[in-house]
Amino acid sequence: MPRAALAFLLLFCFALPALADDETPPSAPAEDAPEEEALDVVTLEGGNQVEGKIESETEDKITVRIRSEGGGASRVTLPRSRVRKIEYGASNPRGSGMRVEGVGPTPVREDWFLLQTEGRTVGIRHLAMWGSGDANESGWRIEETLEYFMQNPYVPAVMIRRVEETDLRFVLRRTLFREEGREAIAEGGPEAYLRTMTGRVEDGLWKGRMADGRTHKTNEVLLPSETRGPLGHREFILRRKREIGLDEVLVFDGKSGELVATRTGFVGLQQRPRTQPGMPAAPPRDELHWEARGTRHISWYGQGTKVVQETVAEGVVAIPVSKAAATAAQENATRRAKDPQEKRIKLPEGGISFELPDPSWVWQPQTATPSHTSWRKLGRLEAPIHTADVRIELHPEEALNTPGLETAAAWLKERLSSVCKDLRLAQKPQALSGVKGAWRVGYTGTLKGESIYTLAVVVDRGERRTLVLVACPKASWEQARPALERFIASVNLL
Repeated sequence: MPRAALAFLLLFCFALPALADDETPPSAPAEDAPEEEALDVVTLEGGNQVEGKIESETEDKITVRIRSEGGGASRVTLPRSRVRKIEYGASNPRGSGMRVEGVGPTPVREDWFLLQTEGRTVGIRHLAMWGSGDANESGWRIEETLEYFMQNPYVPAVMIRRVEETDLRFVLRRTLFREEGREAIAEGGPEAYLRTMTGRVEDGLWKGRMADGRTHKTNEVLLPSETRGPLGHREFILRRKREIGLDEVLVFDGKSGELVATRTGFVGLQQRPRTQPGMPAAPPRDELHWEARGTRHISWYGQGTKVVQETVAEGVVAIPVSKAAATAAQENATRRAKDPQEKRIKLPEGGISFELPDPSWVWQPQTATPSHTSWRKLGRLEAPIHTADVRIELHPEEALNTPGLETAAAWLKERLSSVCKDLRLAQKPQALSGVKGAWRVGYTGTLKGESIYTLAVVVDRGERRTLVLVACPKASWEQARPALERFIASVNLL
């Protein structure tokens, strides 16, 4: 992941402004002054809520510190299985935090994304919107959460959350920003940190509070009428009539507590992206630009608010996927954090090993039993974001039946032609670099009415032959190619 992408990893990452220091900076421990903190709200499966400060979280449980009316403090441990939702900094005794009442259980919009840098998945993004408020104050609650996975022992995981509560025209009422960095595994790496910024709008004045460790600062900003945050403004322009042209507006950034001069609007409507010769045309899409402080973020939309691709930071793009695919990427990243060798898969039956290109890839192994005397599957590797998959098969005697590259290549073409009648050679057979007895070849053809690109890797060891078939729709081949080539380059002998 390039350093530019780490500096820093969020839609509209504006610098923190100078804030007015409290007259008396807090010197007592956090437990002695909980009234200075925005409180977290934990909603249980039954609908009950626990309000306090979350002290620790694991995969199995959450510990919350609760302050009683009499001034005492206690701790409650909640099983993770009982927790429906956690809202960090969602309530504040001083009235500057987010309200949670009136938020419906079902989002009116919910999207999941993989965050990618140079073709590698580095995190996930969740974007959701609910109707909020009560009969006297109806509006919207918009939430964006970005989770950047640990990249190496020196680059720890980072969680970023932005919340905006607005009226029905997406004009700001309340804001919340939270950024949490985990401690690096390597000695000398970054330490854990937590920064929050909460605020609310009263009579056109945003009153906010920033907490960074034991440092607490306050700030007030006079907002022009119809001021929106980045999340609300995006929803607003997506729902009005789309016309080409950039508007100059002031957007309030809840991370920095500043009004930011922004130029935003559509630069193209219903355009078809350029594709390589022979590739099918992609669906038309609208191109939205967002310019602020010398940076430009580009988003592509289909009909309505459907995101095709969106820039969220320098060098980082968000690609829409299903919730299941995002969850799988998150789980894979968690396993890797516990075991850095998790990404290398070993197949003793086939005598090979390989690496998962990134956490979005899902490996589904299948056990090959000795009783099999013909082709048998060793497993399947899926890349949901590219709709590509990899099948790995083994034959205990095929290398003996069709020895040598030329004979084996003729055998493979005949086998693939049985399922793809218009099979054509795209890449000539060539030795796989660094792997003795292995070679690769590429084909194109039509399968079930769709144009498919297939890369095959053949590994012969003695009488055994292991076949790796990489299949990807031609429509997404150029996007998937870097990851698929990394996968093939990682194939090695055990």
